[in-house]
Amino acid sequence: MTQNILNAETGEYKTKGSGVSFELKRGEASWAYFPLAYNILLTIVVGIISFAGNLYKISALIIVSLGLFYLCFFGPSFRNKIVGLFSKSKEFVEKS
Repeated sequence: MTQNILNAETGEYKTKGSGVSFELKRGEASWAYFPLAYNILLTIVVGIISFAGNLYKISALIIVSLGLFYLCFFGPSFRNKIVGLFSKSKEFVEKS
C-alpha cells in the first residue's frame, strides 16, 4: 500500500486509506496573534475577577490565566478562531 504525500506552503497532507490527514505549521504572522489575544483576554478576566472577594482572587487568577494560556497556545480550534478574527479585522473596510 502506498501513501501519497502532497507538500504545500501551509503544511503536509497525507492520504491514508479512505481519509485524508494533514499537519499544519503556522507562520510568524499568525503566531504573533496568540500572545496579543492572550494579553487582551487576560486583562479582561483580571478586571472581572478584581470585583470578587479576596479569598478567591488569587486562585481564580491562576486558574484562568493557565486556562487562557492553554487555549491561546495549545488549543487548535481556539487558535483558528483567533487567526480568523484578526484576519477578518484586517480585511474590514470602514465606510463613512
